[in-house]
Amino acid sequence: MENARKSIRFKLNGRQVSADIGVHQNLVEVLQEDFGLFGARASCGQGLCGCCTVLVARLAVFGCPALGAAADGAGGFTPGPFA
Repeated sequence: MENARKSIRFKLNGRQVSADIGVHQNLVEVLQEDFGLFGARASCGQGLCGCCTVLVARLAVFGCPALGAAADGAGGFTPGPFA
């Protein structure tokens, strides 16, 4: 089960993208490892510090505790940082 994968598609910064991710990966890992985007960072690993904040359909979401599979089908996904 450790090698389980999932294909996801979502809108990232206005363009449709797709990736084949591990089901255990969080949003920050997907953005960094699959798309080379490092604006959102894992710091505390729990979403308490806000470094992992991303916008999903104009709503702020903490990327550390959220699984990357949650991005599947999301419209309007923007990684941070947000000041």
